[in-house]
Amino acid sequence: MSGPMIRTCHLSFPGRQGPLAFDYFEPSERHVAAILNGTTYPEIPDIGPVETVVDVGANVGAASVMFAARYPSATVHAFEPGPMPRAVLERNVAAVGRIRVHPFGLHDHDATVRLYRSSWDPMSASIESSSENGGEFDEISLRTAAEALDREGIGSVDVLKIDTEGCEVPILVSLGERARRARLVYLEYHSEADRRLIDQLLAPSHILAGGAVRHAHRGDLCYVANGLPFAERMAVHAIQRAQTGA
Repeated sequence: MSGPMIRTCHLSFPGRQGPLAFDYFEPSERHVAAILNGTTYPEIPDIGPVETVVDVGANVGAASVMFAARYPSATVHAFEPGPMPRAVLERNVAAVGRIRVHPFGLHDHDATVRLYRSSWDPMSASIESSSENGGEFDEISLRTAAEALDREGIGSVDVLKIDTEGCEVPILVSLGERARRARLVYLEYHSEADRRLIDQLLAPSHILAGGAVRHAHRGDLCYVANGLPFAERMAVHAIQRAQTGA
């Protein structure tokens, strides 16, 4: 059985002569384009120097490449357990040099599990079997998030992105203080219960700066750490609106 068709686009990349070839699966085209153009993970100004980006659920590397271009001094750690997207990921990031690929997933425990392939889009593989997945699967390794970062020598995280088809909450809990100290946290949520839990976990340390609800149980969220200029401006605007009744 043949896999989904792979297409190639060409990206301009800071400091590079000539375009960077980027491969992606055809069914993911719109999603990849939204990531590469900064729509899915919008840029937040004035966050200071970024040295470490952690991309959990990197798939073919659209977010990893976009973050590497956005933060030219950063090392990007791309975690992707699925063998099919990881093969494309490794090709896409080879010429960048600042993106490290880790061939396993993160969770709140160590395990070997089935990763069910999506029946329509390789970006939507999940460890939960559902009507969106076919019968095919790959056995993958999951590692406890905090311990895995320790073993890989990853200390503080400046920018954290998690898109893991329903595993976001346990990963966030495992990362603990690293997540609470991250200046930016981007997540995709996959249930209303998860959205509420994510907000509860991050509310003491971050403000919700933006997001998109694709339907009642799925969307993208962007959190900014308290104390950053963006968060302070939002707090001032909230006070002003409250005072004026606007």
